[in-house]
Amino acid sequence: QHGWTHQMYIDWTDGKKYFAEYAVPDYSYQKENFDKVQRVFKEKTGLVLDGFCAPCGAITDDTRRLLREHPEITTWLYGDTERPEGKFAFRRTCNLECRVGVVETEPFAAQYKGQRTRDYIMLQGHPAMWSDESFESFKRILDCLEADGWTFTTHSGYLKAIK
Repeated sequence: QHGWTHQMYIDWTDGKKYFAEYAVPDYSYQKENFDKVQRVFKEKTGLVLDGFCAPCGAITDDTRRLLREHPEITTWLYGDTERPEGKFAFRRTCNLECRVGVVETEPFAAQYKGQRTRDYIMLQGHPAMWSDESFESFKRILDCLEADGWTFTTHSGYLKAIK
């Protein structure tokens, strides 16, 4: 789950502007949005979202509380590996997108060089924003990873495989 609004630069009732949805220091607001995502996804698909990734990684202690209150969330993408709140926190390895919504082969390749010995590489993207060029770069990146022997799975599939 990646937020209900994914809104950025939120003008809040305290007169401050917050960078992202889960950066707003209001438990009720975060809970309402978090619960809406879980409920609507379940109603429409019959599936339970079991992973969380805060937009831009911005969270508060209220977000941490929500994670503790939702046992169905088992993984936290780019989460706090020091305080994972009972979740498997995937560390950031290399960015698929060089800018949000843009995939380019060269910037990815430069980051990937130092990641080849890791036990996993977590890729996150925003394909609804991708141009044809980004899709072509994505295909080249997947070809490279496949040639290097990587196995592709979901976050929950990885968690099951290592347990």
